[in-house]
Formats: sequence, C-alpha cells, structure tokens
Amino acid sequence: MASVGQGVLCRAIHAGTWSALGLVVQKVISLGSFFILARLLTPEDYGVIAIVLMVAGVLDTLSTPGFERALIQRQGSVEPYLHVFWTFNLVRSILLAALIYFAAPLIGSFFHLTDLLALSVLRCTGLLIVIQALGNLGNLFFFKELLFRNVFIRDTSGQVAFSVVAIGYALYSPTVFALFAGFLAQNIASVLAQYLLHAHRPRISLAFSRLKDLGRYGVLVMAQNIFNQVNSILETSVVGKLLGPASLGFYSRAVSIASLPSSAITSIVTKVGFPAYAKVQDAYENVMDGLVKSFDIALALMAPFTLIVLFEGNRLVEVFLGPQWLHMVGPMKVLVISFYFKGLCTLIHPLMEGVGKVETRFSFSVLQSLLLFGFLFVLVPKLGAFGAALAALGTYATLCVMFVLWGLIRLRIRLFRFLPALVSVGGATALCALVLMLFHLFGENLNTSLFLMSLTFVGVLYIAVLFLIGRARKTGPAQTLLTILRSVRSQ
Repeated sequence: MASVGQGVLCRAIHAGTWSALGLVVQKVISLGSFFILARLLTPEDYGVIAIVLMVAGVLDTLSTPGFERALIQRQGSVEPYLHVFWTFNLVRSILLAALIYFAAPLIGSFFHLTDLLALSVLRCTGLLIVIQALGNLGNLFFFKELLFRNVFIRDTSGQVAFSVVAIGYALYSPTVFALFAGFLAQNIASVLAQYLLHAHRPRISLAFSRLKDLGRYGVLVMAQNIFNQVNSILETSVVGKLLGPASLGFYSRAVSIASLPSSAITSIVTKVGFPAYAKVQDAYENVMDGLVKSFDIALALMAPFTLIVLFEGNRLVEVFLGPQWLHMVGPMKVLVISFYFKGLCTLIHPLMEGVGKVETRFSFSVLQSLLLFGFLFVLVPKLGAFGAALAALGTYATLCVMFVLWGLIRLRIRLFRFLPALVSVGGATALCALVLMLFHLFGENLNTSLFLMSLTFVGVLYIAVLFLIGRARKTGPAQTLLTILRSVRSQ
C-alpha cells in the first residue's frame, strides 16, 4: 500500500504542478485584464455581470446532479454513462436558457436593474450554460487520471479568449456587454479545447435509467453543490438587493482580489486532492500525509499576501485600479482575513469526498449557510458592504474551529503534525509584519517604483526566513515545497 501511496503522491504532485502553473498564468492574465478593464468600465458594470454569473450559477447548480464527481470517485469503467450524461446536460441547459430568457424582467426587478442593455445581457445568460453543456465529457478523465496538463491548456485557452475579447470590445464600446462577450468567448474556447484534447465524441443517448446506477453518492454531491452555490451567492444576493449594482461591483471585486491566493490554493487542492484521496482512501497514513502537505502549502502561501493587503491595501488599489475603486478597500481588508480561514477550511473538503464522507461534508455546508445567513441578516443592513465582509469573517472563523474539532474527534488527527507549519509561517510572518509596519510608518511618500520594490523585498524576506526555519527544523512548509520541487525535477 505504501508503494501505491507513493505512486499516487508523485502523480498528485505532477498534477498539482500543472494546476499551480495554470492558476498562476490565469491569475496573471485575469489581473492584467482587470487592471485594464477597471479603467474602461464602471463598478456598476461589474455589479451587473456579477448578477448575471450568479443567476447562471444558481440555476445550473440547482439542476445538476453530482454525476460528474460520482464518476470520478467511481471505480472501474465509466464509459457507459458518458453519452447519456451529455444528453441529460444538453436538454437541461436548453430548458434553463429558456427559463432565464422569460424570467429576466423579474430577476432584473429584484436586483434593481433598469438599464435596457443590462436586461438584454441578463436575457442572454442561458447561452453560457448551453455552451458549457456542449463540452466534451472526455475531460472528466483529465481529473480521474490526474492529467492536469490538459486542464492547464483548456483553462488557459479560455482565460486568454476572455481577456482578448473583453478588452477588445471594451475599447470599441465600454459597456457591460464587453464582459459578457468575454465570458462567452471563454466558454467557447474551453469547449473547443476539450474536443482537441480528448478523443471521446459525445452522441445523443436517451437511456437515462443508467444514471440511477450512480445512486446515493451523486444525489449527495448534488445537495452538496446546491449548498455550495447558496453559500457563494448569499453575499452577492444580499449586497445586490440591499445596496444596488454599484456597491455590488465594489464588493465583488474586493472578493475577487482578497481571495486570490486562497482560491488558487483551494482550487488546486480540490481538483487534485479529491481524485488522489479517492485512490488511497483505505490507507490512513497516506490520507493524513496528504492533508499535512496541503496544510503546509496553504498556510505558507496565503500569509504574505494577507499581510500586504492589510498594511498596503489602500496604496495597491490606488496604484493599480485608480482612486474611483478606493471604496472597496475596507471590505477587502476584512475579506482577506476571512479567506485565510476559508482556505484552511477548504483543505478538508476533498478529503471528505475522496474517502466517501459526503454526508459530513454536506452537514458542514448546511452549517455554513445558516451561519452566513444569520451574520448577513444582522450586519449588512447596519454596515453595508463592510458588514457583508464581517459576516464572511465570522462564518469562516467559526467553521475553522468546527473543522479542527471534527478532525480531532473523527479523523484522529494529531495536532503536533501541523506544528512545524505553524512555527515556520508564524516566525516569517511576524518578522515581515514588523518590516511592513516600518514601511507603512516611514514610507508613505515613496514613489510607485520604490513602493513596489519594498513589497518585493518583503516577499523575498518572507521566503528566506521560511526556508531558514525549515532548514533548521528539517520539516514544515519549506521541506514540503522542496519535496515537490525535487519530484517535479525528477519528472
């Protein structure tokens, strides 16, 4: 079993490398695009597109059984299910597109959308779902077999298409339709890449009874996905309804920036961790080793970004986005802390699903929805977007404590295995916090170039201290990163 675990670990590291590379490339392209588009479009445009994506996401999730993840988790051949699953998705997406088209005026009224162009974009939202449904389900094997080089090509193609089309259209006509056209191009490019990367070709099949074989796991994953979607849109819905599209635009961009490292890390851990845990689900030590290594990486990589946003968030927004976006700084600083907690919570999710504890995962999602709704209900009417950020912080901090208690009791997690990461990251973070405090006090008049150089110095200092502590202790995040680098080099 140990050799199997090592083989899966090597494949997971290789997959994680491609996933990390993909996320870095995509985040760089996405941020660069946002810096350009933020000076061409308005916060209200981003508020409208946030509503459009939320509507598409909610209806898509509410109507999608968890068959895809069930197929990834399932042992043996999944070929008999692919054609009927593709047909099911296509029929479902066409019905959803029709529903959105006719319900658009009611949805627009709920979110105070009165602009005719915004309503027209909302009517066309279903196209995003239909295009996704036309995709090649052969891409499921990218995840099942940890072939993340193909995922990298697929997702990067989509991101490049979004940037080119959105910026090009915004230069021609700076309206919300530039963003919508970008997302259409992203979906089309991703679908085309799927067909180029895998030989499977879908065809119509009406043997829907086969999907029953996926059984209870798929139903539970569907319920899980619904609560995930509810949790992801609660803030958007409340802020959009109570505060309007402009405030939603500020808040959604604050979320996007504050979640940069945590969303990247959790995306890698979720995509790679789930199939990896599924392969070694009967080997306790291999599962725990995967969790510890995930914790090492997440804790180490999220800390410096969190510090920099807390100390220099105002200056960063002014430099890269312009003074018109400064209203987002307050919520962004609270959100970056909340996403630190959320990132740590999310590490346990693929483990739960990979070892078959979907019921427990679902229970925690229900708890998250209840907590978030309660905090939003109390705080947003009083504090606006800042209250929404505080609601997120209260929710994820509480969940983090609950996950630790669950892990101690049910998974028999030994906390001493996580101490090296806490000591290494704690020491490096404390020193960098002191340096940032000095920069913040005495470097207010630095020009932009010197300001960015000072932040680069803090990043280099953090890495140096992290590796020095790791070298002295022979364990922790530095050693985990070196293990990954050696594995990548050997491959």
